[in-house]
Amino acid sequence: PVQHIEVSDNDRAAAAAFYAAVFVFATQDFPDMNYSMVMTGDGSPTLGLNPVGDNNPAGQVIPYFTSDDVAATLAKATAAGGKTVMESTPIPTVGDVGMFVDPTGNLMGVWKPDQ
Repeated sequence: PVQHIEVSDNDRAAAAAFYAAVFVFATQDFPDMNYSMVMTGDGSPTLGLNPVGDNNPAGQVIPYFTSDDVAATLAKATAAGGKTVMESTPIPTVGDVGMFVDPTGNLMGVWKPDQ
């Protein structure tokens, strides 16, 4: 399943406030990571907010798919013709994340939350 989607914005606080107002979602800021999350009413991550930059251009949308094994999913993506662009990387107390591009060049994320 899709875990969450990321978009880029010039002002994370303003973007978080916008989505909270439109969808009545809660927000959580991660200043050390320069990142914010918008959560549904049950607290599930829905939307990640990155700062606009060379690696995160405005208009880029990145879906993150849930996986039991990020490294294995990245290997499958590579074997199927994609390319791993971020190896499985642990985020302490949060989970593991990795990224690949599909054969067309679309960026996708893979996520395994900590239990």
